[in-house]
Amino acid sequence: MFDESPQRQTPDSLMLRGFWYRALPSDRIVRNRLAKAMLLETPLVLGRDLQGRAFALQDACPHRGMPLSCGRFDGSQLECSYHGWRFEPHSGQCQLIPSLTADQKLKVDRIYAGSYACKEHDDFIWVFMPEAVPAGAGFTRRTDPPFPVPRVPIFSNKYKVAYLTSDRPAHSPWVSDLAVTEVLPFNLKKLRTLLRERGVGRVTVKKRGSAIEPETLARQLRGPG
Repeated sequence: MFDESPQRQTPDSLMLRGFWYRALPSDRIVRNRLAKAMLLETPLVLGRDLQGRAFALQDACPHRGMPLSCGRFDGSQLECSYHGWRFEPHSGQCQLIPSLTADQKLKVDRIYAGSYACKEHDDFIWVFMPEAVPAGAGFTRRTDPPFPVPRVPIFSNKYKVAYLTSDRPAHSPWVSDLAVTEVLPFNLKKLRTLLRERGVGRVTVKKRGSAIEPETLARQLRGPG
């Protein structure tokens, strides 16, 4: 007997939570202007406050779901374009509900728009995507991420190019793929013959755990052209 009932699978957008992600390049976020991004199927609105600090909120007002990116931002508060609710951009805490009357006792400061930890490093705006809250649970004060934003390794001025190894192709504007086509025993004469047969001219040599001098070996293997 086989169970033919449909199996519920966890969406990829939920499996990949609990990590920092690059939302947008830093130069896409300017003062007095809101920008939109999508991370793990979650719409975000990003901007900068008067001090230039970046922030990230879920692009949906907690009142009626109107995109906050359609609202107004004065550098201090983000105002929803539908009913004018105002939010502090870093915490997402509600600051004002214009329709409230003096006799209504609603605690405005307990209302939050979805807020996400946001850091600017390496010319990108990084956003931490926490575990998803249950549907209909609403948002509360944000908790700090359990670990800091990752940093891109920085090499000294001595190095211009870094060579990395991987078991799969890389997809990045900063990385070029070089496939290993053959692994040969080191024999200078045979290598020189092989390279010349294939018409290889300039040779770049990289070493690991060897006393070989790359520049010297490159000159010895260099072919015509």
